Formats: sequence, structure tokens, C-alpha cells
Amino acid sequence: MDISNSKGRDGFWEAYRACAEENRVPLDRLPFYVNWAKTFVNFIPEKSLKEGTGKDIEAVLADLAKRPEIADWQVRQAKQALRLLYEKFLPDYAPEKHTHIASLGKRPVQKPIA
Repeated sequence: MDISNSKGRDGFWEAYRACAEENRVPLDRLPFYVNWAKTFVNFIPEKSLKEGTGKDIEAVLADLAKRPEIADWQVRQAKQALRLLYEKFLPDYAPEKHTHIASLGKRPVQKPIA
């Protein structure tokens, strides 16, 4: 997964957003899920997402919980966003499947390999 360049990064986050929508995250919460996942990426700058661990997730959630501007429900939402990222999205993510995803939340139809 290459999110080091702008095009790859935008496609990655668009695909994650679509995954969240497909997993019944309400439309008004989608931007927050993406932001929580980005917050996690920024929290572990020395690691790729695939190298992130449960301890890293616990650490970012603990850090968020200490911030006075972050409410308990936001920490729970961040936890849900990261669970979705690691349990649903990353195992199936393939950049070639997500060249452009409309905001309709539908993934492109893949043609069978001949």
C-alpha cells in the first residue's frame, strides 16, 4: 500500500471512506472516521499501517483520552474507525481495485480475468 504520494494517499483514503460507508457508518460520520485513521497514521510516523500493532492503537486511544478537547464518545468513535481500518479495510485493500470510487459508496465492478 503506497500512501506516500498524493495520488496514492487520496485514493487510499477514498477507498477507506467507501469501506466505512459499505459497513453502514452513517454518512455524516464518514469524514470523522477518515480523520481518526489519519490521526493514527500521524501517531506512528515511523511505521507503515501494516506494521501498526494493537499496542499502537491502545497508545493513540490513551493519548486521545487524555486530551481535554476530546470527549469519551470521540475516543470510542476513533476505536471503531481503527477497528474498521484493520479488520475490514486493510485485509482486502488493493490499490488497483480502487482507482476511483464515487461518493455513492459502491466499489467498481471487477472484470473476470480471462
